[in-house]
Amino acid sequence: MMARDLVAQTTPHSILEFESPSQALIETPVRRSSRHVTWIVSAMVISLLVVSATFPIDKVVTATGRVSSTEREIVMQPLDVSIVRTINVQVGQVVHTGDVLATLDPTLAAADVSNLQAQVANLAPEVERLRDESAGRPYAAHNPSDPYQALQQSAYEQRHAQYTALMSADTQKINSLEAQIAGNLSQATYYRQRLSLASGVEDMRKQLEQMQVGSKLNTLAAIDTRVEMERSMSQAQAAADSEKQDLGAAIAQRDQDKQNWFAQVSQSIHDEGGKLDDARAQLEKAQLHKKLVEMRAPSDAIVLNIEKLSIGSVLQVGEQFMTLVPLDAPLEIEAFVSGDDAGFVHEGDPVEIKFNTFNYAIYGDAIGKVRLVSADSFVQPQGAATSSGGGDPSTTQSQAQSSMPGTGVFYRDYVTLEKLRLRNTPEGFRLVPGLNVTADINVGKRTVADYLLGRFLPAMQEGMREP
Repeated sequence: MMARDLVAQTTPHSILEFESPSQALIETPVRRSSRHVTWIVSAMVISLLVVSATFPIDKVVTATGRVSSTEREIVMQPLDVSIVRTINVQVGQVVHTGDVLATLDPTLAAADVSNLQAQVANLAPEVERLRDESAGRPYAAHNPSDPYQALQQSAYEQRHAQYTALMSADTQKINSLEAQIAGNLSQATYYRQRLSLASGVEDMRKQLEQMQVGSKLNTLAAIDTRVEMERSMSQAQAAADSEKQDLGAAIAQRDQDKQNWFAQVSQSIHDEGGKLDDARAQLEKAQLHKKLVEMRAPSDAIVLNIEKLSIGSVLQVGEQFMTLVPLDAPLEIEAFVSGDDAGFVHEGDPVEIKFNTFNYAIYGDAIGKVRLVSADSFVQPQGAATSSGGGDPSTTQSQAQSSMPGTGVFYRDYVTLEKLRLRNTPEGFRLVPGLNVTADINVGKRTVADYLLGRFLPAMQEGMREP
């Protein structure tokens, strides 16, 4: 054996390949690089272990969601039971402030407005006429051709004539009593003067009788004359006093008639003014109802939803007809995070947003930040759609359901859009509420070793425990 090895060592390699290929292969010298392969592989394995244990990678929670508006949606509803006459828009159409979205039957609203306008037109001149009466001003119709004002002009003239006649009658009675009082006082003065004369005559008759120049008869006649003058004077004075009382009563009656007249006017102002105010309020309400017969867009918006109604359908009071999304309102992302991952998501976490309608590698994406995490979880309604694309959902709820997780509970996270990085988008494209998105929420860092151990250790601890 030793001789053979010696021969092999002294035999040239080319001869060995001819004589014994296997021996020649054995005798082939080992390359220097081959001698270090084991060390290289070992170093690579150790390096990978070190890298996996030390270098961090992003920990990302992926959630489905949709673009939504930060402002509440505009719900168009009728104030009264109405019949749909026209529908002028379609779902997805952009409308501007004042655009007519639909028209309702105006018959009832127009009838109410016409009736209330007639009431206001009738009551307003009447209240104005009553206020002029109360202030003692003459009423003059501003527009004599207006039948309501002409009617109040005639009513004022009649009432003014009645008031004038009433005051004239009271004044005449007062004047008559004043004249009677003056006459009786004059007669009383006259009789007082005659009484003074009669008293003088009586005294003289008595003196003459005492001197036995005059007769007893003349004395008695003088006394009779004096007594008659006293009676006449007292009667005239009593009549004057009685008529003064009647005059006071007549003046009081005149004042009472005047107060009653103006009190009646004031009460009429209160009653008719209340009716006028009520009619004006009702008219304003009816005009609003008539105005709302034409449903107009309150602001620039997009038609999100139209209920399943046709021309001639009856809308009940407060029934939802259309839903609009404000066009210029700031947008945000409503993301639906699975309950299994919700514990990692916090406010302020950065988010990468990918729009499902575009390939983000070609058209770009957006970045944002978690603004709010819902305080409680939600359960997807049974039978809700789980597809994240396609279709033209008929309601906001179906749009949200199309972006929800397929099973289990989820949390709503609201993400603020900070920067759009879209590029090469189709002409006319604009970001609108309802677009489905995928939100990658960066919730922190971890190493590969942490990830592997996180999968391996639970299996080791919880595996093979089934009964």
